[in-house]
Amino acid sequence: LRVGMDEDAEIGVDDMRRLADANLTVDVLGGAPILPGVAKLAELVPTLNIVMDHLPFDMPTDADKAKPFDDALQAIGKQPHVFAKISHVLKRPSDPTDLDTYRPQLDSLWKIFGPDRVFYGSNWPVSNRAATYENILTLMLQYTATLGTEAADKYFWKNSQTAYGWQPRNP
Repeated sequence: LRVGMDEDAEIGVDDMRRLADANLTVDVLGGAPILPGVAKLAELVPTLNIVMDHLPFDMPTDADKAKPFDDALQAIGKQPHVFAKISHVLKRPSDPTDLDTYRPQLDSLWKIFGPDRVFYGSNWPVSNRAATYENILTLMLQYTATLGTEAADKYFWKNSQTAYGWQPRNP
């Protein structure tokens, strides 16, 4: 799916069905403009695992402009095969690193997707432009510490295993 894709554009539904039939996952990225297309894809191919990368997105600040994206995000959250990869919390070098700044967005995503469909992504090395890996990881460790061990395990690895179907390997 492309950034800014028109929700009525051809999205290769047959190809997406083949991915779902093969138990494969598609990652999508592009910020708020892609949300209506993701909602449509999730409706058309409800068994396809979709990972939305680099959340939380920067949403429009104008309420009227944000509404279609908020509505699409709520619809996406109801689709059991759509996952949220939280990998874009710290976005700019000037961003604060305290948890209270980000808690409302994180709580909102946690509420929309539930504890079984959110997971951690570092976005390293791109994230180095905004913050150190240590700062990003510390922030997310602080957040998940308030949720309990089971929720933290799901967030840091179990949910990605569900989303991608990866298997543990012994060295």
